[in-house]
Amino acid sequence: MRANFQRYLDDKVSEIFLEILKVPMEEEYLAFTTPKTSTKNEEKYDSIGNLSPAEEKVEGASMHYEQTTQMYQTTVINKTYDRGYYETLEATEDDVERVINKIKDSGIMQAMIAKREMAAAAIVDAVFASTAADGVFYASATHPLDTSKTSSVNDNLMTAGAITPANVIAGCNKFHAIKNYAGVPFRTRATAILAHVNNGAVIKSVLESNLMAQELSNTKNTVPMLKPILSTYMNATNWHLLDEKIPSFIFQRRSGLRKTSSWDDRDTLNYYWAAFERYRVGQINPGFGHVSNAYAG
Repeated sequence: MRANFQRYLDDKVSEIFLEILKVPMEEEYLAFTTPKTSTKNEEKYDSIGNLSPAEEKVEGASMHYEQTTQMYQTTVINKTYDRGYYETLEATEDDVERVINKIKDSGIMQAMIAKREMAAAAIVDAVFASTAADGVFYASATHPLDTSKTSSVNDNLMTAGAITPANVIAGCNKFHAIKNYAGVPFRTRATAILAHVNNGAVIKSVLESNLMAQELSNTKNTVPMLKPILSTYMNATNWHLLDEKIPSFIFQRRSGLRKTSSWDDRDTLNYYWAAFERYRVGQINPGFGHVSNAYAG
């Protein structure tokens, strides 16, 4: 309404702070999600159990055959997200500073990106309380494998603690204990550390110090070199180690961003602008791809 914009319509205003309407240069969620293309309302992500390791064939004895087992299936259902904006005819025509023009373009785009960031961060934050296809939380010490072949479980939950050299090393070592569904060691390595942007300085000190950070010693820093990934939107104290080669957090896009505009020329004479898109952020491959720490500060 015109009352909401009264000051901006005044040609005596010297300056308006418009930086807050600018579209962010970088979309943070792209650094820790794997893009997936969707062709229907929902997509299913399946996993197949591994064959057991090869066995020695004794002369004259039969060869060893076995079948694989379907393991865990995750369904990710797309959602539609939108943000609209409207103004009166009078406010639009009298918009001296072109504020309305900026809001209907960059302001709406910023709102759409903010939702993507929040959705991706929420999936990461939920790993400690969201149940995966294997029946336990996505971050758990008891991810079941193929119980017909092994009693082993996968553990991708660190003991809660701050980002320290010892805790980062311990988290990296958890990757080395991950097994495939047959209970055989699976080659996976931590390649990145994901945390709230507040932890950027701490991560830098832990990774880049010549000597072991946060210690009064001359011990050489042996923390594995990880890529820092920082998010403005995720929990401020939790942190995660990622194997970027394994899809874990996914951004499943059904259709790209579309814009629409209209003018109510039969009633209010208001102008309407909107954007909408279909996607879903989800998590697949439970027990693989990340090791998480529920540190609460």
